[in-house]
Amino acid sequence: MNQPEPSSQHAKPKILRAFTLIELLIVIGIIGILSSVGYSMYVDKVKSSYRSEAQSALLQLQQAMERFYTENNTYEGTNTGGTPNSDVFPAQAPLNSNEPKYDLSINADTSSYTLSATPIADTLMDNDGVYTLSNTGAKTYKGENGWD
Repeated sequence: MNQPEPSSQHAKPKILRAFTLIELLIVIGIIGILSSVGYSMYVDKVKSSYRSEAQSALLQLQQAMERFYTENNTYEGTNTGGTPNSDVFPAQAPLNSNEPKYDLSINADTSSYTLSATPIADTLMDNDGVYTLSNTGAKTYKGENGWD
């Protein structure tokens, strides 16, 4: 038969489910750890791309030096105080960037040269190490042979 509806005095209270403070703190800690690892990996990739830009700029500068030598039979006149003359090559890398990370320089005489890409102070690449490239094709990075 019909049972009477329970009165509001006997109704079971609704139990609200929520996260505890400890659970929230654990989740925030995990997110912090993951974001710090992710950020450092991101910065490493950005630095790697700027290093590649510096290497590419040195190789392009090397080609410009060889073109200059072909036309003038000397490497002298390619720079002023070590800075590439604007008619030879830009003085900073990445090329065509509003935020250069490396200064390019030339140390040349009549028959040889050494090109350098030096990190600009107070940029992401500050204290990263100097790239060099000689007319013989010898490459150094941080004073060691090769760019790898």
